[in-house]
Amino acid sequence: MNYPNAAKGLKTMFLAQIISIAAVVIAAIPFIGIVGGIAAIVCGVFFLLGINMAGNDDEGYKKAFTYQIATIIIGVLNLFLGDVFLIGTLISIASSITSLLVIYYICTTTSKLLRTVGQDAIASTGDKVWNINKICTIISVICEIIAIIPILGTIIAGIIGFVVAIVLIVAGIMYLIFLNQSSKAL
Repeated sequence: MNYPNAAKGLKTMFLAQIISIAAVVIAAIPFIGIVGGIAAIVCGVFFLLGINMAGNDDEGYKKAFTYQIATIIIGVLNLFLGDVFLIGTLISIASSITSLLVIYYICTTTSKLLRTVGQDAIASTGDKVWNINKICTIISVICEIIAIIPILGTIIAGIIGFVVAIVLIVAGIMYLIFLNQSSKAL
């Protein structure tokens, strides 16, 4: 059994993620940063289109799509309320949770499909990506709560958050590889 919609959708998500990395770098460059910002928004749209396309092969992707929309809405709320004490922290935690749910549904749904076509090795990579992201998100949320405590909490959360950020970079690379390999395998 093949999953052509999932394959195309995963490829679109992969390309959107790769181009968005370049867009973020361009966004940091003075005078042309607006181009990077626009490119990042376009990549976000393509990521959504990829999830939607994959949703034609499995309902799990439709759940990922819903949570991605929620993440975007929460991001917009953060623009207006992110600086308000405690509300900003709650918004950040909500964003972390919805982002994690997107990864959960993409990874677990893709792994399920991969197992039906005998691609257990790639499927296990998806399981690892999900578990690393889950653990890092839980630790990050705890750090955000600890950071509310003046001085000592901020220092502890900063140190732990730095380590988590490094692990999340590795997880992000694994996620990109997983999306690419999965699109080819399906």
